[in-house]
Amino acid sequence: MSNIDIVSSFHENVIEKIKSEKCNSKGKNLRVLLLTIPFSIPAGAAIMPQRLFYGLLRKGVDAKVITHWWDCGFEPLVRYSVISKEDYRTFFRTRDLNGNRLAEVKSWKIVKTNEGLKKIPAKIKVLVSRKSLIETSREVVKEVCDYLLDTQFKPDIVHIHTHTFMYDGTLHDILQLLGNPPVVYTLHAVIKRISKERERAQRETVKTSNGLITISEGWKKAVEKLYGRSCAYIHNATDYFLYTCDKDVERRAKELYNILNPERGRLLLFSGRIEEIKVEGLPKAFSEIAEKWNVKLIIVGDAGGENSIKNLVRWGLKKEHLNRVIFVGWINGITESGRREIAAYYKMLNLDNKINGALVMPVKTEDHYGLSVLDAIAMKAPVITCKGKLATYGCLPDPESLVKAIEFVFSNPEKVREKVEKSYNVLKKEYSVDEYYVPKHLEFYYYIMDERKKELKNKKKERIKKMIELIRKRKEEKVRKLIRVIKIRKEGRLLINQNL
Repeated sequence: MSNIDIVSSFHENVIEKIKSEKCNSKGKNLRVLLLTIPFSIPAGAAIMPQRLFYGLLRKGVDAKVITHWWDCGFEPLVRYSVISKEDYRTFFRTRDLNGNRLAEVKSWKIVKTNEGLKKIPAKIKVLVSRKSLIETSREVVKEVCDYLLDTQFKPDIVHIHTHTFMYDGTLHDILQLLGNPPVVYTLHAVIKRISKERERAQRETVKTSNGLITISEGWKKAVEKLYGRSCAYIHNATDYFLYTCDKDVERRAKELYNILNPERGRLLLFSGRIEEIKVEGLPKAFSEIAEKWNVKLIIVGDAGGENSIKNLVRWGLKKEHLNRVIFVGWINGITESGRREIAAYYKMLNLDNKINGALVMPVKTEDHYGLSVLDAIAMKAPVITCKGKLATYGCLPDPESLVKAIEFVFSNPEKVREKVEKSYNVLKKEYSVDEYYVPKHLEFYYYIMDERKKELKNKKKERIKKMIELIRKRKEEKVRKLIRVIKIRKEGRLLINQNL
C-alpha cells in the first residue's frame, strides 16, 4: 500500500467518525478552505492544520483542505489533494519537455584530442526545470477548483498554512477561480535567508492575505517588524487529552517501560530530529547527569544515523555514555496507531503516579511551546523546557541550567507531581484544540470577513462618491460652457447694436 493510500484511508476513517458524532453548531453555515502541505509530512506546519481541520468539522463548519507539495527538482511531479467530509481526492499530473523525466537538449561537451581539449556539439540529458511545470500546476489547480465548485463549495474564507502555492505560482489562480474570497495566512515560521525564492513566496503570500496569524509572541514581533503589518497570535494546541486516561495507551506505556528500562533507572525523553538548535545544551548536560544517576536518554524522531551520533559527541556527549542513548526513530504521528504510540512514550514518564523521568526540550524563548511539549503535558508527563506557565521546570538551554532542572525532577517527586497537575489544568483550559484553538480561529475568521465587508463597502462608497463628483464636475463644466455661450451671444448682440 502506498503512502497516499494510507493517508487517504486514515482521513476517511476519521472524517466518517466525526460525521457520525453530534457536531457543535458554532461554525454552522461557514465554509472554510485550508491550503496546506500534506498531512503526512512530519512537521508542525502539517500537524496543526490537520488538528484545526478536524476541530472545525466538530464545530459544524463545512471545511475542505487542498494539500500540495512542490516539485523537488528531481522528478516533474505535481500533486494536489482535496480532503473534505465527503471524500479524499488526489490529483496527479506529470509532464516534461518530451514526456520523460529527462529531456535531451542540444549542447556541447569538452573532449581530449591529440590537439588538446576541444569543445564539440553534443546532445545531453538534463532534468526539466521547475518553470516547465507551472503550466501543468495551473491545469491541476483548475481541475481541483472545478471539483470544488462542482460540489457547490465556494469558501467564505481561505486559510493558507504554507507558501508552497505561491512558490509554484498557483495561489492567485486558486483565489481567482473561487471568486477572490478573503484570505488568512498562518506563518508557522519566518523564512529569512534560507532561500531567496522561498522568502519571496512568503512575502508575496503575506501581501495577498487580509489577515496574518503567528504561533508565538516572538514570531509576532518578528513578522510585524519584517513586513510592517499587525498580526494575530494563536499559539499551538493539543488534542492528546483523548489518550490521558486511555487504558490501551497505559498498557503500551508499561510495555515500553519494561523494554527500554529493565534496570528501573531514570528516563529522559527527547522528541525531534538531532539538530544543534533543538538539542542545545542537552548532550553535555546528559553526560554530567549520567555520571551521577542511572539514566537513559530516549530519542524519538531520529533513527540515530552516523551523523546524528557524531553531532551528539561533537556537542558534548561523552563517548562512554553513547550506550545509554536509545534512538527510537520516527513514529508516524498522522495515523491513530502512531499517535497512540507517541502518547505511550509520554505516559511512560509518569506511570501509576510514579515519576520515572521527564521530556527535555531545550528552548530559549519564554512560553514558546512545541507540539511535543503540549502533547506530553496532556499525558501528564513532567516537562523541562523554556520558562513559562506550562513547564514542570523552566530553564535556559545551557548545560548548567539543564543539569539543575533534571536533578530537581529526579529528586523532588512530590513537587513535580503538583506542578504536573497544575500544568495539565492550564493546558486543558488554554491549549486545547476544541476549547481554545478552533474558537480563536473562528473568531478571527469572522473578524476578517467583517473587515473585508467593510472594505468592500467603503470601496463602493468611494466609487459612488467619485461618480457623484464626476457628474458634479461634468454639470459644472456644462454650466460654465452655457454661461460662456450666453456671454458670447450677449457680447455679439451688443456689438451688433453698437454698429447699428
